[in-house]
Amino acid sequence: MFKKHPVLCSIAAAAVAVIIFQLFWGIAVVSGNSMSPSYEDGDLVLFNKRENPEKNQAVVAYVGDKYVIKRIVAVQGDVITICDNILLINGEEQGSVDTDGDDREESITLVEDQYFLMGDNRENSKDSRIYGVVYRCQIIGVVAKKL
Repeated sequence: MFKKHPVLCSIAAAAVAVIIFQLFWGIAVVSGNSMSPSYEDGDLVLFNKRENPEKNQAVVAYVGDKYVIKRIVAVQGDVITICDNILLINGEEQGSVDTDGDDREESITLVEDQYFLMGDNRENSKDSRIYGVVYRCQIIGVVAKKL
């Protein structure tokens, strides 16, 4: 049947490719400079919808009412402390962070399916410091590469 209708064959192949792509991959546009220098405003990234997210990977997540691209800095079992504008993960200093004048010491321990996300540009990022922990169901995919 398809030998007689090469156009139908091409349409069917394209439809299958689109369905497979939609199930396993996605493309997102970086908005803003919170992931600079890794990803800049306007960059396109390819993300894998089926890969399990791990610490230090960049992910696409749905937070509040928008999609964000951030890096996982802590996972289940990790203790995050912010004190005097210093970020500590499991007691190890990770560098300074801006807390907008809020000098309270705060610690949280992540439980199963919780992630703490931050932008690579820590001084210019709205991330888990603002919107709190992110749950696995909010993570859409793991960034595979810049396009």
